[in-house]
Amino acid sequence: MLSPEKRRAWIKSRRDQRKAARQIHGRRQTVRMVLLLAVITTCIASFIYLPWCMSDIDRDIKVRGNIYVSTDQIKSLLAESLHKPIFQVDPSKLEKKIAGLEGVKHVFVKRAAFPRPQLQVEVLEEFPWATLSSGPEGTNEAVIAESGRVIPLSKFPNFPQPKLKIYGPSNLKMMPAAVKQWATWISYIEKQVSQSVTAIDLRKPFDVAVETEHLDLKLGTLDNTVTERLGRLVSIIDVLNSYKGKLQHVDLALDNNIPLKMHSAAQLKAMEEAARRLAEREKRLAGKVAEEEGEDEAIEEI
Repeated sequence: MLSPEKRRAWIKSRRDQRKAARQIHGRRQTVRMVLLLAVITTCIASFIYLPWCMSDIDRDIKVRGNIYVSTDQIKSLLAESLHKPIFQVDPSKLEKKIAGLEGVKHVFVKRAAFPRPQLQVEVLEEFPWATLSSGPEGTNEAVIAESGRVIPLSKFPNFPQPKLKIYGPSNLKMMPAAVKQWATWISYIEKQVSQSVTAIDLRKPFDVAVETEHLDLKLGTLDNTVTERLGRLVSIIDVLNSYKGKLQHVDLALDNNIPLKMHSAAQLKAMEEAARRLAEREKRLAGKVAEEEGEDEAIEEI
C-alpha cells in the first residue's frame, strides 16, 4: 500500500498528464479549425475571384450534331449565358430555347467548369419528309419533317428538299400520325401503279389529289375509307396501262365506281409536242457534251 506522500505524488502526476493531454488536444483542435477556415476562405475566394463566367462565345460554347441548322443560329440563343457564373446557367431552359428552332428535334446542353467554364450542346435535327409549296408553279417555301413540323426555308436555306412535293398553304400543319399515314398510302399507291408518287395536293380539303409520274389520282375527302378506295386500283391496272399517257386523272373519291377522265385531243397534241421538244433539247445537249469531250481529248493529245 502506498504511503500518503507517494499517493499524493501519483495523483499529481496523473493530473499533470491529463492537463498535458488536454493542451495537446486543444492545440490539435485549433489547427483543425484554422485549416478548415482556410479551406472555406479559399473556396469562397475561388467563386468570387476566379473566372467562372464564359466570356468568348466561339471558344466557350461548343455545338455538335448540327448539319443544316447553323451553329450561329444556335449560339445566338445562348449569348445571354455569357458573363454569367456557369453554376447559375440553367441547361433545361437553354434546351427549350434551342428546341424552338424548327429544324431541331432534340437538344442536350451540358455545363462544364473545368478546364474552363463552357457549354456543350448536342443537337439532333429533324429528318425531312417532303417539300412544301403553294402549287405546281410555286417556289419551295418550307420542308415538312417526319414529325410533321414545318421548317421554313427562309430560316434554314441549307435544309435538304425532298423530291416529294406537298401543295398547300404556308401555314399548313401536320401531325406525326398524318405523316405516317401518308407514308403508308404513298407506299400502297406506288406498289399498285408501279410509279413513284411525286406530289400531294392538299390545297382543297374536299378534293385531295395525288400525282405520280404519269398518273393523277383524285382522293376527295380524307376519311376512313381512303385505304379501301385506294385498294380498288388493283381492279383497273390493265385499263390504266392501256390508256397510259392519255388519262388526265382517276377519280377515287366515289364509293361505287371509278370514273376515268381522258385528256382532250388538243391536250394530247400539246403533250406530244412538249415531249418532242424535250427530246430534241436533250439530243442537242448530248451532242454539245460529246463535242466538248472531243475537243478536250484533242487538247490532251497535243
